[in-house]
Amino acid sequence: MDRHISYILRDNPAANIIRVDLRRDENARLLECLALHEYAISNYVRGRENVLIINEVQPCDDYEWMLTSLQAHGMFDIYVTCSTNSLLARDYATLLVGRVLYFGPVSGLPEKDGDYM
Repeated sequence: MDRHISYILRDNPAANIIRVDLRRDENARLLECLALHEYAISNYVRGRENVLIINEVQPCDDYEWMLTSLQAHGMFDIYVTCSTNSLLARDYATLLVGRVLYFGPVSGLPEKDGDYM
């Protein structure tokens, strides 16, 4: 994930990176997706590119709703990682139609942080 952030900041040093790693204890309250949704919205910075990166989203309850809702706001470039292929299901891709352009590791970035979507 750190390398991905470096890649984003290389192209846009002023980008507002909102990073959430749901494996970390300090983010346990964000496992409830409404809390995660509110956290993302509250960290949005008007006038800047806002990038939301969520690592290991699958434990978050109702993550499909949360991601679809955030995408509908049009406020963020959203990157999601997971260590299972549950997010790669064709049915889920249809929820984000027009937004999902690539499945798999991001070109030039290591795969060790999980699968990128």
